[in-house]
Amino acid sequence: MMKPRINVRTKNATIQLAEPSNKKRETDGENRQTGGRDSRRRGGGGSQSPGERPPGWKRPLVWALREVEEGDAIGWGSPYSGRRPGKGGKDKRIRSVLVSVSGAVLLGTLMGGLIMNLFFSEEPDLSTRSIDSHLRRAPVEAEQSKSRVGGEKQESKKKPSPKSLQLPVLQAVLVQGGNFKERTGALETVRKYRSEGWAAVTTEDPPYRIYRGVGLNQEGSRKLTDVLEERDAKTYAKAVRFGDDSIPLSSIPDKKGKNLITWLNHGHQVFRVLGEKTAEGLAPGKKEVSLEPVWSEVLQHYNKLVQTAPQLEKGIPAKAKPQLVQMVRAMDQVVQSGQTNPKQPENAMLWQMQEGLIRYALAYEKFVEALR
Repeated sequence: MMKPRINVRTKNATIQLAEPSNKKRETDGENRQTGGRDSRRRGGGGSQSPGERPPGWKRPLVWALREVEEGDAIGWGSPYSGRRPGKGGKDKRIRSVLVSVSGAVLLGTLMGGLIMNLFFSEEPDLSTRSIDSHLRRAPVEAEQSKSRVGGEKQESKKKPSPKSLQLPVLQAVLVQGGNFKERTGALETVRKYRSEGWAAVTTEDPPYRIYRGVGLNQEGSRKLTDVLEERDAKTYAKAVRFGDDSIPLSSIPDKKGKNLITWLNHGHQVFRVLGEKTAEGLAPGKKEVSLEPVWSEVLQHYNKLVQTAPQLEKGIPAKAKPQLVQMVRAMDQVVQSGQTNPKQPENAMLWQMQEGLIRYALAYEKFVEALR
C-alpha cells in the first residue's frame, strides 16, 4: 500500500471534499501517474489556480477529513483549518479572562476558609473537621487528656493566684559595736554602755550583736561612728533594709491591708525624722540641734500610732503580736526621751532616743518575718 502524498495548499486555496468511493480509486490511479510528478516538479502545485491544475488532480483525502473533523474542535486559527477569528473574538477573550480570574479568587477564598477551620478549631480536643479527625485514639489516652484538661481547670478554680501585700520599706544603717556567742556577755556589755550614757541594744538570737547607733544613710552613721571612735570604741556600719518581701493578705486583719500600712507609715515617719535629727545633734563639733521645729509632726504620727495599735493587734497573727508591742514601746522610749526638752536636748537624751530607734528597726524586722 502506498503512502498518500501531501500537497501543501496556499492560504486562499479551496477545500474540496472527498468524492464517492468508486471515483476515488480512479482518481488515486491518475494521481499516481500524473499528479504526483507534476506537483513535485512545480513545488506542490499550491500556487496554481483550479483551472491550471492538471486533469485528475484532487486534494489528498487525509487532510480534507482532518480539517472537517477538527473544524469545530479548534477554537483558534490553524494553518490547516482555513478558519479566521470573527469580529467578536477580542471581547470573548477578555470575557474568558475575567471569568477565569473571578473563579480563581472564589476558589482561593473557599480553600483558605476551609484550611483555617481545620487547623484553628476552638474545640480543645480533636475536631471532627480537623485534618487528624480520621486518626483513632486509644480510649485511655483520650480519657487521660480529658481528665488532665478538666483537672487543670478545676485546679485553676480551686487555687486562685495568691494575693500579697507590699509593706512599707524601712531603710537604715546600723552601727554595730560588738558580737558575742553567749547572751550573758552581751548583756553585761550593754549594761556597761548604758551606764556611761551611750545607746546599746543586743539582739535576741545568737550570735548576739550589740548595736550602738542608727543613721538613715552612710553619712548619718558616720557621724555616730566618729563620736564612738573618739572613746576607742571599735564599730562598723551595717546597711539594712526591712520590708522588701511581700506578705499574704490572709495574715492581716483587713482585706486590703490599708490599716496596717497606714499604721506602719506613722511609725516609719517618726523613725526618719528623729533619726536624722539625733544623728545631726550627736555629730562631733556641731552646734546644738533643736527638735522643736519637727516635734508637732512627731507627736501627730505618734498619737495615731498609739491609738490604733490596740485595734490592729486583735486581727494580726499571734506570733506577730509581741513584735508589734515592741515597736510601740520603742516609740514610747523615743518620744518620752525627747519630750523632756525638745528645744535643747542633751546628748544623753539623744542617745536614749537613738536606742529607741534601734529597737524599733529590729522589732520591725521580726514583725515582717512573723507575718510572712
